[in-house]
Amino acid sequence: MRTCSTCSRQIPEDSQVCPYCSAAVDTDHGTLTSQKKAVGSLAGAPTVRATESVDSDLIPHGQFLPGTRLVERYRVVSMLGKGGMGEVYRADDLELGQSVALKFLPPEFASDPRRLEHFRREVRIARQIAHPNVCRVYDIAQVEGRYFLSMEYVDGEDLAAVLRRMGRPSKEKAVEIARQLCAGLAAAHANDVLHRDLKPANVMIDGRGRVRITDFGLAGLADTFHSGEIRAGTPAYMAPEQLSGKDVSVRSDLYALGLVLFEVFTGRRLYDSNSIAELQMMHDSGSRATPSSFVGDIDPAVERVIEQCLEKDPHRRPPSAMAVAAALPGGDPLAAALAAGETPSPELVAAAGSSEGMHPVAAIACFLLIVGGTLAMVPLNKSNSTVRIVPLPKPPPVLADRAAEILTRLGHRGVVADTSHGFGSSLDYFDHVRKSDKSTTRWDQLANVRPSPVYFWYRQSPRALAPASSEDWVSESDPPLQTSGMASVRTDPLGRLTQLQVVPPEREKEPPTTAPAASVDWSLLFSEAQIEQEKFSRVAPRWSPEVYCDESAAWEGHFANQSDVPIRLEAGAYRGKPTYFRIIGPWTKPSRMDEEELPPGQYVGQFVSFGILALLLLGGVFMAQRNLRLRRADRAGANRLAIAFFCLLSMSWLLLCDHVPEFMFEFQRLRFQIGLALLTAAIVWLWYVGLEPYVRRRWPHVLVSWSRLLGGRLRDPLVGRDILVGGLFAVGLSALGVLESHALGWFVKATAAPFFWQWTTLRGPRFQIGQVLESTFSVFFAMLVLFLFLGVWMLLRKQGLALLFLIGLFAITEVLYAPADSSRVTTIASVVGACMWFLIQLIVLLRFGLLASVFAWFFMRNCVWPAAVGLSGWQSGGSWLALIFVTAIAGYGCVVAMGGRPLFRDELAET
Repeated sequence: MRTCSTCSRQIPEDSQVCPYCSAAVDTDHGTLTSQKKAVGSLAGAPTVRATESVDSDLIPHGQFLPGTRLVERYRVVSMLGKGGMGEVYRADDLELGQSVALKFLPPEFASDPRRLEHFRREVRIARQIAHPNVCRVYDIAQVEGRYFLSMEYVDGEDLAAVLRRMGRPSKEKAVEIARQLCAGLAAAHANDVLHRDLKPANVMIDGRGRVRITDFGLAGLADTFHSGEIRAGTPAYMAPEQLSGKDVSVRSDLYALGLVLFEVFTGRRLYDSNSIAELQMMHDSGSRATPSSFVGDIDPAVERVIEQCLEKDPHRRPPSAMAVAAALPGGDPLAAALAAGETPSPELVAAAGSSEGMHPVAAIACFLLIVGGTLAMVPLNKSNSTVRIVPLPKPPPVLADRAAEILTRLGHRGVVADTSHGFGSSLDYFDHVRKSDKSTTRWDQLANVRPSPVYFWYRQSPRALAPASSEDWVSESDPPLQTSGMASVRTDPLGRLTQLQVVPPEREKEPPTTAPAASVDWSLLFSEAQIEQEKFSRVAPRWSPEVYCDESAAWEGHFANQSDVPIRLEAGAYRGKPTYFRIIGPWTKPSRMDEEELPPGQYVGQFVSFGILALLLLGGVFMAQRNLRLRRADRAGANRLAIAFFCLLSMSWLLLCDHVPEFMFEFQRLRFQIGLALLTAAIVWLWYVGLEPYVRRRWPHVLVSWSRLLGGRLRDPLVGRDILVGGLFAVGLSALGVLESHALGWFVKATAAPFFWQWTTLRGPRFQIGQVLESTFSVFFAMLVLFLFLGVWMLLRKQGLALLFLIGLFAITEVLYAPADSSRVTTIASVVGACMWFLIQLIVLLRFGLLASVFAWFFMRNCVWPAAVGLSGWQSGGSWLALIFVTAIAGYGCVVAMGGRPLFRDELAET
């Protein structure tokens, strides 16, 4: 025989139900369980407990007696309780061998279509939520004309009963309950479900002490409540805006969460009132008790987060339940979510991690290292920049005026409707020196060689210069020389003529006379080029001009300071006026014939690069569709990112492009560029939606500061820290490039060719600001590296193997792209430097996160300006702009990273 724990009577050993009080036997523990314990409940339906409806130990059997079989699957064990929305029974699922709770709709409601639809809505909402801290719903069925649903049976009691019976729990247990409450509520909010009736009576504590949120009977999808439904719920646990009928939102649930946490940590209710009017007055007065007024030793972090939840203004409350969990003392909600096998929400990721600022000394040291490192690159990089080696004594307006003067002196005085100009360099010369000279001094004559490898080009036209290519800015070759009177002049940095092309008239205004054409005065060309004609001998022409000429000539000779370098001059004229001139060195290649084919390795490298991008794009499409269907994509973050991309790219186009006063042409270009910006933004959005959830699941720490920035937390200390970290690594990577260049000189005995990364920046402030805005692509490159690493990891499932595979792939690609005539040592040095660069990028990404990687790319794109152009001369305007921009961003990161901490402590302040 056994003793019933409810009525203390003796019952048979094999009894499952007490015949005297109908208490159910707990078969797991070998004892009887009182019906005053809580019933199992559904995530989506209100749970009715015996504690709500019965004050005696004897609970009526209801319509179904113990042992009754329902739909040939369930056997009723006992009635657990009943409430306004129906009766709840404990039953055995005979098919699965589990205990379940069956909730029946009251008979009078079954014939009411409105009530029946409300019942179905509860089930639909409940089935959207699957979380360990939310009770689950299984199915809905009908028996004897009554609808019922099967749901999870929870052996335990509600939180209100626990607090009445035991008082407030220990600090550790209270924090544990609070965290689980936040996790369950966050799961509902992640599915756009508002609970609207969160209170201790609707929170279950099961036999293992785990929290289960129940009674979603008043729940619904956000933004679907009409004005008559806003005030539904328990008034004592309503937010002020819900109690007044104004609004109900996620932050209304957070207010109720704050009230529940107040009870958990103090054992007392915050608001005890006898009427709604009295409760409304309490809210309007703005005065309320604090947790510390009841519990003196409460943790300040707990009190702070409760007070934040209870703010009258919804916008001042925490943004999410996960933010509340993150603010609680101890523990790691992000680690808890990962341990539970869940994908943490973007809000949980943003709430994870530290919110404390850097020490002011460390932040200021980082700022000084970034700015100082950028300035230190200026003297160290002098031998690596073409612009720093070749003097540019005359600014563009002076050279443009000189080019126009040359055309005038040669007799071309036609109408000029539009002009453009810029700088460029001769790649043919650099290739020639690289192949023919392997010494360490091979670039010493770069500043003195003629014709200079750095040149200034000038274009003028009787019509608007409208670019024909997708780049949308005028270049030396775009638009092509097709309009009569269009002219192109090339000079060296000193203003000496090196190349001339003028398009002759398509049709003469008057028929040509039979008299012989006037003789061409070729000395004009020699004079404008500042070449001594007597040192060159006349030879037969060999080069055909791009423009039509009715007379041509050629000369060969040497410049005074280059007696060992043969120079050829080709010229042409039309109707006695010079229209073509070109200085040709031994390195000059014909650009319109015998096009040099790429080495086979570079074809393979391009194929590999294209294949990787195609796989990422196709994989992003597939994963985006899947994540959207499963509702786990961060659509809000993706939308913000895509909008920012679109706006910044559109602004950079407006600044970088050469515009013409022709409405239809500009409209067509605007339509094309807007479409291109939309396409780029769409690709970024697609990648982010498709791949970001997998990063959030596998490496959520990578996205903490990034999620905070996307969420608008611009003054978050972690955001400032990662800005500084990105800047530090950018300076380090720039130093690595300089070190690699010097190492080539030490070990290979042949210095690398100097370069200049963007000639457009020498065209003026408008183009320089446009280049800064184009730094938006830093996000694109950082995401590309992250998602590439993610894709390889998903194939190999080992982080170390994925790292080795990517470095190996990067090394192979670098070898394939290496010039065919490069020495083995040079190729090895280049591969090692590139692999180290890529490895550092991955370290930044995985150790500090996506935001630090983005700013590492950003600072690298802008720190290179002072090093490449210098800080003196007319060309240094872009350097100072970039330096100001770098200093401003780094300074912002420094201030934000300190988190409001003072640099110096006030020793006289009261303690």
